[in-house]
Amino acid sequence: MRSKRQVQNADSQSENRTTCALHPTSNVKMLNALFEEIFATTFRQQAERSMNRNKTDLSRNGHEKAIAHADSFLPGSAGERARRIPPYVEPLDYYIRIRPYFPNDVVEVTKEKNMTFDGISTFIFRAKVGRMNVTLHSLLLNYTSVKVMDANGLTLIESANFTFNEELNHIIIHLDFSLIIGNIYVIQFVYVGGIHNYLDTGLYYSSYIDVAGKQHFMLATHLQPARARWVFPCLDEPAYKAVFHLTLIFPRGLIALANTMERTPVEIKTWGNWDVIQFPPSLKMSTYIVAFAVGPYVKKEVTNEDGTLIRIWGWPGQEEYLEWAAEISAKCFHVMRQYTNFPYPYTKSDQLGMPEFVAGAMENYGLIIYKYQYIIFNRK
Repeated sequence: MRSKRQVQNADSQSENRTTCALHPTSNVKMLNALFEEIFATTFRQQAERSMNRNKTDLSRNGHEKAIAHADSFLPGSAGERARRIPPYVEPLDYYIRIRPYFPNDVVEVTKEKNMTFDGISTFIFRAKVGRMNVTLHSLLLNYTSVKVMDANGLTLIESANFTFNEELNHIIIHLDFSLIIGNIYVIQFVYVGGIHNYLDTGLYYSSYIDVAGKQHFMLATHLQPARARWVFPCLDEPAYKAVFHLTLIFPRGLIALANTMERTPVEIKTWGNWDVIQFPPSLKMSTYIVAFAVGPYVKKEVTNEDGTLIRIWGWPGQEEYLEWAAEISAKCFHVMRQYTNFPYPYTKSDQLGMPEFVAGAMENYGLIIYKYQYIIFNRK
């Protein structure tokens, strides 16, 4: 015999099951609310750790700059609409040149420069509203020059004034004239940025230790959801798509990868112990999809039935463990093309396994970056 309390509990559980079955939307709403609460708490903690680390790193390297509060990233902190940049301009192209400084065997890096990068970014846009300022996203970048030009390269302002909205991660470039609607303008930024811990992302460093016990460093990017602003000033929202032209300057002998395939023959000009690669322009895409990497990478490659080059990258010693991923990926690309009847838009797909990566993988156009455990496979 069941007690009266047991019967009541059983009836209550039965009623709850019936209610859930009749109202599945309630379950979804409850789970969504729970997820949002967990996400907000976790993201707040991660953001606070990130900001504290970056304050320490920038201070150590002598690059003092006001750091935005972690709260500015969280839902509801400033209001979703308030955080977004209105469509006053239409982004067309970004020309980005990055020269990173990190431990390597070829170029001597000073303590002051270590784990930083020099950046030159040129933003080309069309004015949609006649305003006397331009607002972009920027965080953890130390600017030395901001120049404004017209579409023909004629200098309009040699050294523009700019201010920051630290809460919203905005840099505001102040003009002494009003933009003419429909005209194209160019803003060139010269700046210094930081190479971060992989948990912070943006442009980050990782490393592996070889059989002799020596540590080797490598770099990669992870710009999702809003870390492109850590690498170059931009309209760092997915709706603002543009074409990206990337140039990487890196220590001689290392491998540089990006969204697009290196030109053939690879256009490398040697500057002392530095190599330079200018990558072809990307497709029109969002800022968080921009990707590049520099390091002592090795690869296995396969060209599939559609003529797409699949290259699987790791670090020295992993060569035989990359073959399986290359074979399977080549088949997957072919099957997906047949199934969707949609051609892959690039000529290659680079897939890079990093020793450390904050996510399982990231779907950057042309350069997918993984946590290495998800890409290497020992057939034996």
